[in-house]
Amino acid sequence: MDFLRTYQVRFPRGVTFGLGTSERTGEIARGYGAKKALIVTDRTFGPVGIIEKISQFLTRAGVEPAVYDGVITEPTTQQVQEGIEIYKKKSCDLLIGLGGGSCIDAAKAIAVLATSGGRIQDYEGRGKVQKPKAPLIAIPTTAGTGSEVSWSCVITDTERKVKFIVHSPQIIPRRLSRTP
Repeated sequence: MDFLRTYQVRFPRGVTFGLGTSERTGEIARGYGAKKALIVTDRTFGPVGIIEKISQFLTRAGVEPAVYDGVITEPTTQQVQEGIEIYKKKSCDLLIGLGGGSCIDAAKAIAVLATSGGRIQDYEGRGKVQKPKAPLIAIPTTAGTGSEVSWSCVITDTERKVKFIVHSPQIIPRRLSRTP
């Protein structure tokens, strides 16, 4: 890194972190006016009880939880499509990305489709997301990609067999929680 250069770091509007912060997930969701939240995650969190805990926090706040746990490492266009179908079928109005960067990236992509429609491939590249995404809470469980504070999501196109990026300030999660 050249310390003589100027660098800029951009963060989302709200970052909430610290012990027990995830217990406020329901309260944060209600702050968005949410009635039904889709938790986008992978199957590793079910057996250890994290999905159940987040669901309980939502339920206590009057927000009905739904779960899509089909995300695997390197989220795919197919997983994004499965997630948006559940989001619509369950009439959700908020997303929660629970897990590592893959889960959060998948949730970002679903949030884009929830308000903009089409296929996530339509938004490949920079600046193609014009509308605000559906409300999204990111609950990172790992340190690594920084997806919870970034302008991008990386998705693998299962048809073309390539990874692509969706890059827009519209997809930054507005508020974050840390894991329990």
